[in-house]
Amino acid sequence: MKPLVLFGAGELARLAYLAFTEDDEREVVACTVSRTLVARTTLFDLPVVAWEELPAAYGPDRHALFVAVGYRGVNRSRRELCDEARERGYELASHVSPRALVAADVEVHENTFVFEGVIVQAFATLGRNVILWSGAFVAHDSTIGDNCFVAPRAAIAGNVTVGENSFIGINATIRDGVTIAPDCVIGAGAVIKRDTSPREVYPAAGATASATPSSELDRL
Repeated sequence: MKPLVLFGAGELARLAYLAFTEDDEREVVACTVSRTLVARTTLFDLPVVAWEELPAAYGPDRHALFVAVGYRGVNRSRRELCDEARERGYELASHVSPRALVAADVEVHENTFVFEGVIVQAFATLGRNVILWSGAFVAHDSTIGDNCFVAPRAAIAGNVTVGENSFIGINATIRDGVTIAPDCVIGAGAVIKRDTSPREVYPAAGATASATPSSELDRL
């Protein structure tokens, strides 16, 4: 197994570092970011190398890469970096937490990260470059397209299709049989009961404070 370089130096990179080193016992040797974003020289005592200079220092013949970038630009940034990494010849690594429940028939493709507490049932399909955050649920016969991000506790029912590049927010619910078109944003707590069209945004309604103070509540 090749030593691993992480693209990124933020929250996801820090979590990925722990997951790859502690759960997968993989050797992580460096982090990389675009030259204009190099703000530190080390992360977890690892060197931070400019992306433009990475092949010379950590070539694709000897190193794999994980693009630890979140949903910026509705996943476009992560998708574009994965495309560039492939063009440079890098193998893209993936991670499935040992504390996730992923059915044996579910294939995990490149640059996919499955956090602890995730459940993916049998006959589901995951595309490439998918992030499933803690507690997300993907039911049987559902498909998560390439470059998607599914936030914590999102619930995706059976026979659902989530189109490529889409974002599913925390605690969002997708009803069984629904198709989420490509490039959609489903906001936190949103409930989707019908098919969507490409690039639609479904913001969840924000909670407002009750006129009754908590001191006057007899029960919750």
